[in-house]
Amino acid sequence: MKDCVTLQEINDLRIFGNTILTYKSVEDVVKYTFLKIKEKIFPQVISIFLFSKEGCIERFKIYGIDKYEEIISDSWLSKESYEPGISFSGRAAYGKPYGETHWSNSLNQELDKLTHGQDYVDKLGFLRCGISVPLNGTRRTFGTLEVINRVDSETRKANSNLVFSDSDICWLTIVGAHVAAAISRLRKKDEDKIFATISRVLADPSLEQQPVHSMNQSVYKVIAEKLVDHLMPYKVCIVRLTFDGRSLIVTDKANSDEKKGWIGRHDEPRLLGEGIVGKVFESGNLVAISNIKEREKEFSSLSWIKRQGLKSFICFPLLMLGKVIGTLSLFTGYVHEFTDSDIEFLENVSFLLAAFKVRSEKIKNIEVPAPSIVSTGSLKNSFKLEQADSRNIIFNDLSSDYNDYFDNTLLLSFETASKLYQQYLDSGNYIEASKSANSVYEMCQKLIESVHKNENEELYRKLIALSSYWKLNRDLYSVRGSLDGDE
Repeated sequence: MKDCVTLQEINDLRIFGNTILTYKSVEDVVKYTFLKIKEKIFPQVISIFLFSKEGCIERFKIYGIDKYEEIISDSWLSKESYEPGISFSGRAAYGKPYGETHWSNSLNQELDKLTHGQDYVDKLGFLRCGISVPLNGTRRTFGTLEVINRVDSETRKANSNLVFSDSDICWLTIVGAHVAAAISRLRKKDEDKIFATISRVLADPSLEQQPVHSMNQSVYKVIAEKLVDHLMPYKVCIVRLTFDGRSLIVTDKANSDEKKGWIGRHDEPRLLGEGIVGKVFESGNLVAISNIKEREKEFSSLSWIKRQGLKSFICFPLLMLGKVIGTLSLFTGYVHEFTDSDIEFLENVSFLLAAFKVRSEKIKNIEVPAPSIVSTGSLKNSFKLEQADSRNIIFNDLSSDYNDYFDNTLLLSFETASKLYQQYLDSGNYIEASKSANSVYEMCQKLIESVHKNENEELYRKLIALSSYWKLNRDLYSVRGSLDGDE
């Protein structure tokens, strides 16, 4: 039995890793991974566990043969889950923030410490050896890959005298790293879809008129549901908006447990400075609480929080032009350390939600002619002002009529650019989407250079907001386009 992974095996694993990076679903990644493991180290059982919204690892998929040489169904022990650090299966998931590979060739001597040890003995005939490797993402461990018992490669029957070698452990650890990269990439694409969804609704004027709590889903509801989707860590999302500048009301919300997740909760308005949400509304600063238990007295819906098993909380202001126009609140079902990347992602979502609300209110008050801009080049031309000319126009004629016209021009440019940008997104042309966003960003930057903040602060702030929005989209899909180009 060799004790190291050969160069040929490493090269084979590189090819394997590159292959699963092209797959479009977690299910496809898992299916091919199981086949690869089965052919290489001959385990009796292969399982993948992923973190649930309650902070436990839950079995996502299983493959194996039982003691009667029958295929093990996914329905067997279907609720199998483990807390990090508990039992053999939970040990590789334990870490702050990353777990480590765990193995044993004497599981038969540890049955009293295994949560489902006897269930496995009854199903497999015996327990002897196992390897569990962490699936580490960019932020934390999000699951484990596990094998149990060995099958004789010649007889194709499980053999209690066979154990896993050091090279098997090393090989499976490398496999786990490739699987983690593939699943992480799919999760990142889900985050991209959230931005694409927001961009889509920003580009669709018909959605501006969608009443809050109507039978059809509002924009805020769509985004809230995206944030509690199965690949996201959040269990609850609540969007609040202000319509009077003094209080917040719940506009829309989403819960991974759907209707039963709201039992016992009352959505009363939050006044300026009232509770955690009210303080975010007042200060414009986010609040992140990793462990709700340490600050229970600050929560007005504590009984509902406890009933739902919510452990961590984060609240972002929806900021636009220096004003707080709402809040975005999220809960997790486990004690969660919010990372810089968590915060950056949610800040971007918050900014785009704020941009939507401002644009929604703006479009109700002014008529905008039908868009006629159909290319990136014409976008540039439609909004191209030489610095000297723009300075003369802006500062020599500051009449209200001109400012209204300029507002219309800004809004028209924003709307038509959004539509062109969305066409590229829908076709999967992320490079052109990035170029389209960059064109409008450059227009805004040129205008910003022509405007003195102290002479026309309102116009200056509008341009800064538009510039930030398009820079975000440019950077987001520039990276996405580069990733797809590398595949």
